[in-house]
Amino acid sequence: MITLDLTRFMETKGIQYPLQFLIQAGFTYHTANRLLRNQIIKLNYKHLEKLCLLFNCTPNDLLSWTPPSSLNGAEKLMLYKLAGRKRKGSLVSKLIQLPEDKIDQLSQMLDKLASENNS
Repeated sequence: MITLDLTRFMETKGIQYPLQFLIQAGFTYHTANRLLRNQIIKLNYKHLEKLCLLFNCTPNDLLSWTPPSSLNGAEKLMLYKLAGRKRKGSLVSKLIQLPEDKIDQLSQMLDKLASENNS
């Protein structure tokens, strides 16, 4: 099953108050609450586009997939890239726990990734 996994995504972005964040971004309380609780029957393309513009991401970044247990060979499917995306905890909280030398290493790695991405 494909789901909109906004809570996971916003948690990794360090957004502490997701509901308030979405409301400030222009979503109604009702819509923001349903999006965060994944209580949507169908995803409105306007909402999906608004989220992607807000976070500068693609729809794939916001989606997760749980393969049905009856499906054999799911790891061979392109959709499998969305499976098992269960990052827990904010990246910021993880950074706080790193020693200074590791933060320097991470900073260099991030600079390298950013330059590759801009090329």
